Amino acid sequence: VSQIVLYDPDYGMSKALVCDTDFEIVGHSSNNTEEGEASVTIQGIGNYNGTRTLPFKIVAAHLDAKWVDVSAADCVYNGKDQFSKVEQAIVIKNGDVTYTKGTDYTVSRVPNDAGIAAGTHYVLVTPTGNGMLTGDPVKVEYKIKPKSLSDRNEISIQVTGYTNDVYDGQAKRPKVQVTYRPTGADAITLTEGQDYATNLEYSNNVNASTLTSKSHVRVLGINNIEGYTDWDWCTFEIKPIDLTRQNTTISGFLEGAEYTNT
Repeated sequence: VSQIVLYDPDYGMSKALVCDTDFEIVGHSSNNTEEGEASVTIQGIGNYNGTRTLPFKIVAAHLDAKWVDVSAADCVYNGKDQFSKVEQAIVIKNGDVTYTKGTDYTVSRVPNDAGIAAGTHYVLVTPTGNGMLTGDPVKVEYKIKPKSLSDRNEISIQVTGYTNDVYDGQAKRPKVQVTYRPTGADAITLTEGQDYATNLEYSNNVNASTLTSKSHVRVLGINNIEGYTDWDWCTFEIKPIDLTRQNTTISGFLEGAEYTNT
């Protein structure tokens, strides 16, 4: 009961009565939640006595997009269609009233919106016409966030196809394989130029590696992937030249030269 106003010309008064101060609710009709005719029975207390049954009408509310909350979906790119996740997460609430999917409204796709790529997407929320919502369909926005490359639980990176691994004075730039294993979905092998930048970044990639100095490579996410992998995440080795190899020659050494301490 939102408000009850007492008007009594015999006593010359018009006053808004307060529930639990001036009256209490002692009964109501069986139909007090669905659209249609309903009633409530009140009993006076304090300065008022007697009971009164008051009829009222319940009407469907006109759907407002501001009532639709999709924040619980928390979508992150995983290579899969996320419409079902969004549909299940939608809550429509107007004040203290929460509406029911299937009874009061339905959720459907927006044409040509696959709901896969990172970015902004939409769904349509449509009143069923049989429940407590009325009006036209409303277009509701939700976002799919890019996947961060810094998540070591779901992202792995390793050097691949690296065979020219002996020091030759030139910078080594091996390729990598980056794999994304989203929780509850199939693993995705990320693609260079599509999911991460083609210009891989390297450090310490010229001289031979030591126990304390390794070569590193990292990648920068693009499009559906964001951020960098950490430098210490993916290392590779540059081997020193083996001077004992048969095809290794050394020149400039004068056999039999006199020692001069210079």
